[in-house]
Amino acid sequence: MNQAPSQTLTEHIAEVLGGTPLQVVVKTAIGAFAILWGHLSNVSSVVMLYSILVGVDVVVGTALASHQNKPMDRSRWFSGPAKKFGLTAFLFLGASVIDSIIPGQFVLFGTSGYVAGAMFLDVAKKYDTLTGLNVLAWVQEKLAAVIGVKAKQDE
Repeated sequence: MNQAPSQTLTEHIAEVLGGTPLQVVVKTAIGAFAILWGHLSNVSSVVMLYSILVGVDVVVGTALASHQNKPMDRSRWFSGPAKKFGLTAFLFLGASVIDSIIPGQFVLFGTSGYVAGAMFLDVAKKYDTLTGLNVLAWVQEKLAAVIGVKAKQDE
């Protein structure tokens, strides 16, 4: 009876994929980025809009913190957008994988529109808090009219 040679999981992955565990992680990340980049070229205008909204969110968030006399934490200028971009990239990667399984790119288009819309509403909410205007209520009213849903009334 033949016995398979004893190997650790790390050695097995290195043998199958070629390289150290770090090299395997780097290869996987590059492959995921390539898949994401190939699909994002179709929704590049929405991704650009999202990037602009994240930048506006940083500026409005900084002004809001200053207005509320909160201490300025400059590390949030980078960590906040990095977290948003990272989570959004994983969301887009998942949508890209689904779109590669199912013909068409309706999941990625829907996801990118949803993410950009949610970011816009987040910026509008911060702007409302900063200025006291009801831009968010106006946007929600207009969206409800377009969708055909009756807007929720505050009591």
